[in-house]
This record gives sequence, structure tokens and C-alpha cells, in this order.
Amino acid sequence: MLIISYTKSNKLKMKLKTTTSLLLTVVITFGIALSCSTEKDALLNIGYHNMTARYNGYFNAGVIIDETLASYRESYKEDYTKLLPIEVLPSEDEVIGVTPPLDDATTRLETVIVKHSMPSPEVVTNKKEERCRWIDDNWYLLAKINFIKKEYNDSKTKLNFIINTYKNETSIYEAYILLARVHVATGNFPEANRVLIIAEKAKEDAESAGKEKTKKSKVKLSKYQKKKKKEAEKKAEKKKDAEFPEDLIDDLELAFAEKYIAQEEFKKAIDHLENAIELTKMY
Repeated sequence: MLIISYTKSNKLKMKLKTTTSLLLTVVITFGIALSCSTEKDALLNIGYHNMTARYNGYFNAGVIIDETLASYRESYKEDYTKLLPIEVLPSEDEVIGVTPPLDDATTRLETVIVKHSMPSPEVVTNKKEERCRWIDDNWYLLAKINFIKKEYNDSKTKLNFIINTYKNETSIYEAYILLARVHVATGNFPEANRVLIIAEKAKEDAESAGKEKTKKSKVKLSKYQKKKKKEAEKKAEKKKDAEFPEDLIDDLELAFAEKYIAQEEFKKAIDHLENAIELTKMY
């Protein structure tokens, strides 16, 4: 009797365990299916598409780009009879050697943009809001690949798209800096200068805003005033452009230097190079 009872109990436990596992699988599968929708703005959906866009696209493609350039630079030989470049990139003749991995990265990025933009660009055209926060970064890497491959018109188109579409994302300043470099590479120095001045003005505004915040933080506020201040800041945050990020200042200095070197204004280039060196010491 004890043996029979024990066997029945074991079978019941196994049945319950199997049923629980099946239910759990169904719930997880159903959850993933729901999260795949790019038209719903639930936290689950946004979280799923953010994670996938960040790692399947931006991170993996970024690793491919970095490894491709590192491999190229290992075999690169400096010619000390010529002016050394600020950034070592393949020449037009050498681009063919780095194209296969960069094309792989391009495919990953394009797939992410189509599958994980919220809402989907295939469903909604000329959308005003992007709920997946890593899509702009995927666009930027596509533009960067075009730049490396000397596809300057394609790079310029994507960078202008980022600047016009993602005004509340800091990626617009990465786009401004790379766009200036595209103009330098194509010899359009007035346009390069115009773009760099926009970025520099944004940097100065961010520095002024930082000083202003420091001053205001010293003023004591009541709980009600703090609440109202937070509400006002949230509303203002939605309307205003993103602030220039501190970690891009050295890139901005190098972009200025690259422009002045191309124009053979070496004294001006030296000032920006020295600024960039000082900034890199800080990190």
C-alpha cells in the first residue's frame, strides 16, 4: 500500500511539474509574441525592442567595425615622410579588403532598423516619434560604415536624417561631427565649418546650462516647489534638443583639427589637437 501510494504521489507530482512547465512555456512564448509587436507602446514591448536593437544591431555591429579597423591598422605602415592622419582609415584602393565584414555589420543594422523601430517604418511613414531608443544609434553606425567605405553621399544622407529626426537624442551631435568630416573629405570646407560651429554652439550651451544648474542647486526649495520644478523640467525636456555630451568634446576638437589640416592651417589645427590631448588625459 505504501509503495502504491508513493508511486501515485510521484506520478501526480510529475504530472503537475509537466503541466506547470507547459504553462510556463506558453506564458513565455505568449509574452515574447506580444513583445514583438512594434505598434504597442507597453513597457514589455519597448524593453524587448530596446534590448534587441542595442545588442543585435548597435553592439554587435560596433564590435565588427572596431575589429575590422583594428585588423587593418595592424598591417598599416606609417609613412613618416608625409603628414600623419588623425585617424587611420583604409584608402580607396584598400576599402575592398574591409568590405565583407562591414557589409555583414550593415545587414545586421538594417535588419534591426526594419524589425525593431517603434512604430515600424513599414507601417508608419514620416513618424514623429521613435519609441525604441537605440534606432538612432543603429542609423549612425550605418552612416559610419558608409564613411569608412568612402560612400560619402550615402553617409551624408543618413547623417542628415539623424539630425532632422532625433533632435532629443545625443546621437545628433555624433552625426554633426561625422557630417563635418564627410564635408572635409569631399573638400566642402564652408559646409564643414558651418556644421562644426553648430556643434560647438551646442557644446557651449551645455556648459552654460551646467553652470546654471550648479547655481540653482544651492537655492533651497520647499517640497511643493521641488515637485513643480520637476514637472516643469520634464515638460521642457520633451520639447528641447538634447544637450551636447561631455564625452564628445574631444571628438569635436579632432574634427576641427582635421578640417584645419586639410586646409593647411596648421597653427589652428595644433590648438585643437592640444585641446584633444588634454581632454583624453581626463578619461
